[in-house]
Amino acid sequence: MEIKKTKIIALAVALIMALVGLTACSGGNNDAKDTVNDVLSGYNDPSAVNTPSGGNNSGGNDNQSGGDDSIAHMGGTKGNVVYNMSGYAVDGSMGNTSGNLANEGFAAFSGDRVYYTGIFNNDYRDLRVLYSVKTDGSDKLMLDTSGATDINISGDRIYYISTHDTTIYSMKTDGTDKCALTEGRSHHLVVANGRIYYHNGNDDGKLYTMMLDGSDNRVLVDDRATYITVVGDDVYYLNDDESNRLYAIKADGTNRRLVIDNSRIREFQIVNGMIYWRQDSGQIVNSTTVALAEEGKSNIAGNTTTAVDRHASGGVVPSFNVCGDRIYYIYRNDSMDYYGSIYSVKLDGTDRVLISDDTVKDDYLIVIGDRIHYINYEDDRIYAVKTDGSGDKQLVE
Repeated sequence: MEIKKTKIIALAVALIMALVGLTACSGGNNDAKDTVNDVLSGYNDPSAVNTPSGGNNSGGNDNQSGGDDSIAHMGGTKGNVVYNMSGYAVDGSMGNTSGNLANEGFAAFSGDRVYYTGIFNNDYRDLRVLYSVKTDGSDKLMLDTSGATDINISGDRIYYISTHDTTIYSMKTDGTDKCALTEGRSHHLVVANGRIYYHNGNDDGKLYTMMLDGSDNRVLVDDRATYITVVGDDVYYLNDDESNRLYAIKADGTNRRLVIDNSRIREFQIVNGMIYWRQDSGQIVNSTTVALAEEGKSNIAGNTTTAVDRHASGGVVPSFNVCGDRIYYIYRNDSMDYYGSIYSVKLDGTDRVLISDDTVKDDYLIVIGDRIHYINYEDDRIYAVKTDGSGDKQLVE
């Protein structure tokens, strides 16, 4: 019976995805939300999440215990996650923060709601879906049966890349009027200044731009572009054709230029006019020569970088997110297998704080208000913890 039930769900989801994927923004209206909920609500309540038992997460500074080191860390508290958005702002006119988009943009904020990719239920963990919820934790809605990366909000519409087919979709923030803007193989989506910028895998990864309705879809530059960020009328990107050196070009396609002559950059973020990047060695650097997780000094792109943080056991920083006046990052030492712990430091590298010593997956670190979303390595579920490390972690999905 369980196998038959699984097949029914898979067929229903596939049918829905096929139908909604055929709709283009210029081609009409598709009220996806009601159909999605009608098909899936009979199997499981999307808002009901079973929490593994035991354990909690303790925050604070490095001297705090943070609980035991067993899988009991998967515990946490069950209940609505409440977000304090005081002082939290999206960079300029972008549809999400630079830090969140560099971490695959699994969540975004607009108005009084948070939009995020979650897990439908415990029995079918591979079914990622798109949710929205009010910042007070109420009124949770399932918007799409496809999970979403690169989530951007502009006006009353949400733009995202489907984890199902890597197509860029647009829909209203209530889940209606869903339409496809590309035909798969799209990555590194950014919405800014009334246009969409993205890596087009159907054209050798070139940097493309189009209007919000999918019109005027064209090449901005022939470079293979990743980690795209927009500041004012400048579009920044890593140029894969030039060994990941950081380039910029005007939004009108003029003034293509080299910004940082460094072939070791793996990702970057621009916050308040400052460029931060992570190198292949796992250290974080900014344009005023701040380095993270490296001892002593080294020469990077002709500048001397000074260490601002060093863990006694060495290790690397596989992910980071700059938000406000702090850098949040995952630290992993040699004894950790694809997971680490969450720390933060001030932008000058001082005041290192342990946020969570949970088994945190390397590649997911999202900051929404006073909460950090991360994925637990042991159970593959999404949790939230406060940005100051206080209180227990909470199960998101």
